[in-house]
Amino acid sequence: MAYQISEVFESLGSIIGVRCTVIIGGLDMMSQAIALSKKPHIIVATPGRLQDHLENTKGFSLRNLKYMVIYYFKKELTSLLSKKILFKILLGYG
Repeated sequence: MAYQISEVFESLGSIIGVRCTVIIGGLDMMSQAIALSKKPHIIVATPGRLQDHLENTKGFSLRNLKYMVIYYFKKELTSLLSKKILFKILLGYG
């Protein structure tokens, strides 16, 4: 689903050259870090993996990011840990 969201953004923004990247768990951190270093316009991410990059990927922050899509699975919405991570991302990094 995260990739589908990204594809829609890129398709709709193709005329103006919108660049998206998908940051989700289970995939290689290094390739994601490289994608983040290219300063995408839009990041589609799960909260846990986004927090992981904010804490461990040198030079990555949310300071200049204009749009971010936080992607949750339905079961994650009720998780207290996920809510804490989301608040930490929104309030603690920037």
